[in-house]
Amino acid sequence: MPTRAEAKEHIDSFWTRRHIARDVSAVGIENDINLRDLSNGLKILSDGLYGDLTHFFWELLQNADDSKYLATPRVDFVLTSHSLTYQTNEIGFTRADVESLCAVGYSSKAGQNDTIGEKGIGFKSIFKIADVVTIHSGVYSFQLDTRPPLGNVGMVLPIWLDKTPQDSSNTSIELRFKPEVDVFRLRQHLASFDFTFLLFTRNIKVINLKVSVGQPFEKLGRLQDLGRNGKRMETRIDGRPDTTMDYIIFQYRFKDMPPRQPGAQVQSDSDRTTIVLAFPHRHHTPLAEGQKTYAYLPVNSFGFKFLIHADFVLTANRKGIDSDREWNKSLQSGIATALGLAFEQLATSAQSQMRFGWPEYLGSLWSIHDPYMRKIADSTIQQLRSKLLVRSELQDGVFLVPQDCLTASDEFRDATGGLLITEGTYAQRVRSNAYSDNSAMILRKLGVTPFDISHFVELLDQYISAHMASFSSKTTEWHSRVARLLCNHFSVRPYQSYSPVFEAFKALRIIPLDDGSWASGATCANKKVLLDQGRRIALPTGLQFCFVQASAADDRDRRQLYRLLGVKPCDETEICKMILDCHTTMVVWPSLKTLISHAVYIFRARYQPQYGQPLRLRLVDSNLTCRYRERVHLPFGTPGKSLRRLFADDFSGIIWLHPDYEGGVKEGERQNWSQFLCSVEEVYQLPPLNSGGRLSGAMWHILTRNGSKEFLWLLKSQYRWGYGDTFGGQTLTMDISNIEVSTDQGVQKLCETTLPSLSSVSLGLLPVLQLVDPQDTDWSFLRKFGVQTELSPEFFVKQLRALKASNDQGRVMATAKTVYKAMAAYPALDSSKL
Repeated sequence: MPTRAEAKEHIDSFWTRRHIARDVSAVGIENDINLRDLSNGLKILSDGLYGDLTHFFWELLQNADDSKYLATPRVDFVLTSHSLTYQTNEIGFTRADVESLCAVGYSSKAGQNDTIGEKGIGFKSIFKIADVVTIHSGVYSFQLDTRPPLGNVGMVLPIWLDKTPQDSSNTSIELRFKPEVDVFRLRQHLASFDFTFLLFTRNIKVINLKVSVGQPFEKLGRLQDLGRNGKRMETRIDGRPDTTMDYIIFQYRFKDMPPRQPGAQVQSDSDRTTIVLAFPHRHHTPLAEGQKTYAYLPVNSFGFKFLIHADFVLTANRKGIDSDREWNKSLQSGIATALGLAFEQLATSAQSQMRFGWPEYLGSLWSIHDPYMRKIADSTIQQLRSKLLVRSELQDGVFLVPQDCLTASDEFRDATGGLLITEGTYAQRVRSNAYSDNSAMILRKLGVTPFDISHFVELLDQYISAHMASFSSKTTEWHSRVARLLCNHFSVRPYQSYSPVFEAFKALRIIPLDDGSWASGATCANKKVLLDQGRRIALPTGLQFCFVQASAADDRDRRQLYRLLGVKPCDETEICKMILDCHTTMVVWPSLKTLISHAVYIFRARYQPQYGQPLRLRLVDSNLTCRYRERVHLPFGTPGKSLRRLFADDFSGIIWLHPDYEGGVKEGERQNWSQFLCSVEEVYQLPPLNSGGRLSGAMWHILTRNGSKEFLWLLKSQYRWGYGDTFGGQTLTMDISNIEVSTDQGVQKLCETTLPSLSSVSLGLLPVLQLVDPQDTDWSFLRKFGVQTELSPEFFVKQLRALKASNDQGRVMATAKTVYKAMAAYPALDSSKL
């Protein structure tokens, strides 16, 4: 340290070395070209280089941090209406420090990577607001005065001051404001000063700001080292605590850096640099807010939610990073590497709030716009995607790579938030559910993918296959929740039946049967699986029905799932459809008893096929032959028994339904039972009328065995039951017309007879049919076969012909008169027809 006399000699030497006379007014700045150019250059430095009015403030802090201290480093600023005083407890300026302050482009710290200043021009920014700067530091006391006559040249021509302050051991710099300075703007700057700067200072630990302009206030910021827990920033206003902010600090030292200046020789340790990262938190909960980037002093806000400090080579105005410098390009890679390492440590923090909250710091990485910082953000993202950062849900202390990780939403979890299935590969890849929604969204950007229904179906299949006993013993609530999940996906969402995930879903053995086994939806396509929910009718035998376990069927969600998988409800309609399907496709004939039970079930279910569709059942005849869509006749019931007695036991021209069918129902049901059986396709109560267009053998058998009265009765029944359209064939009509029937005049052809109702007017001329129930008016259909069924010209003609053929002339004349009288009385008689 020089003596005070040596300090004065040093100050005075600036005038000599610059070849400027003490009486500069005699020469005049404008008259000396060198002084004039120097003045203009200094003006550009002080006014134009730093556009921010308050940049000088950071330059003073820069000088303070680059100084040496014997006690806790502290900086005080005092703002009054006419000046700003800066004080530190540093040990005082050295000769080199003074040389730097009073020089242009020279710095006592040039080439040192661990100091803030390097160009020797930043201090000139104080002259943007001050015209007189008074400095007392150690043995030095001098003034820089830019008022006339020196003007701007006064920035580099110190004037020695003989008077010293009482405490000359510290450093004091007083800036006397220019008249045009907006002091209130400076006040506003100090009021909003961000003490975060202290995180990256090498020396300064305390900054105190005292303002007496406007409403007075005093604001203090103090940095506290918390050891392994980071650092704490405390602020106080007017002596009262204001805010406290904790930071997790990471420092990473990198070597083999290129020269800071192009073409410069790499000196010892000059190829090394330290990158500092700071993550703000409150009680270990991340505070993800926009933060500044520092090169000791604040550089800019690029959008990061954490603080970056690196020894960037800055542009001359310290507002930007010189992206063309190789030094800065190396810093790009170093910062991305440092961030990757830092986030690895945050992700494994002992504090759960930080362990699950660290992704909050990454939220803005995808929206960084500055080209230089964009490369850092992109490189960081790329690194993090392949690092073990994401906590596994099921494996304590195990971390997963984001790109291999899955996020399971609440629908895949139980009521407590745990995974529905904890076994299997996919389950081990599910990230912890402790991450917040915002953190989960950011993790998704890093490559964490959603755990979807295809994962769940595969996991459930693995679980069932490997742990069926465990699966079976799960609680009702668990099964219900799984059922609801599957229904939500496969009944509402557009999954195609041929999609792999849908096929895998149908193959899941998740339907519990009452026999203790489990079935799948695919099984239901071939196996009759039913929901047994209160049967009204006893099930038929011979069908392989399987019923869902009662407790499972009672659960609404599980029941909906089973229906989706093809399980049918145990209602009469579904059972009837199954029976009919079975009868359509069966190859092996079941027993008579089984087939009867099928018919009885459909009868009691009152099943009706769709409109226009026939009811088709396999039936067994009296010879125990199975018949399907073949004509059989009912041998029981009133009509059936009446028909059966008309045939000889050995007559083979008609097929009878097995008599055991009658006993298939209770006696009180038999009338309706017979009607039902006749509704089955090809089941009849009447014999066939024709065969090949001719009168059937069955009808000939009835005629020859039982006589014409029974034959005609059946003929009338055929007509009454709607078979009249079968009479239309000419050959059949002729066959029936020519059969020999019993009349009051003996055996006659049917076509030559008349109905008993006309016997009183037939006058014995025409043969009257002998009929069962002759008074029945339904016999009029016999007109088709030539039978006289009413008075008509044809009736009278037949009477006259009969008279003509008679040999009894007396009777003929008397009878003829009666006939002619009847003809005359016949209304609207057409004589031409007669």
